[in-house]
Amino acid sequence: MNNCIVCNQPLKFIPAGVSKSTGRPYNSFWACNDKSHKQTPVYTNPAFKTPTGANLASGGVIREAQERKAEMITEFQATKDEGMRILNSKNIAGDIIVALLERGLVDKTEIESTFNQYCDYIYNYQPKPF
Repeated sequence: MNNCIVCNQPLKFIPAGVSKSTGRPYNSFWACNDKSHKQTPVYTNPAFKTPTGANLASGGVIREAQERKAEMITEFQATKDEGMRILNSKNIAGDIIVALLERGLVDKTEIESTFNQYCDYIYNYQPKPF
């Protein structure tokens, strides 16, 4: 059973719902029955453990949430960077091909069959050190 860290009374679980006063949805949370203080611990989320009195009092739930958030940001940034690198390589390949086509240096049918090879080459290109 979870207890309030202010008055040590048992907390009650409030399921997710819609606020009667604002009409906005809210996540599930734990709340104290004592209305004299507004002790409402961290909102629960299936990705995190349900808060316990000791874990809550030590800041464990908040720390876990912050650590998970940092991991998710790192994962997202890596995915975003990779996507940007792929799109940039395609844009650069497109610019090069347009310039070659405008000057009549390559045939359109040749480009249609080799465009992806150009993109891969640019994507994987590693400049040589000077």
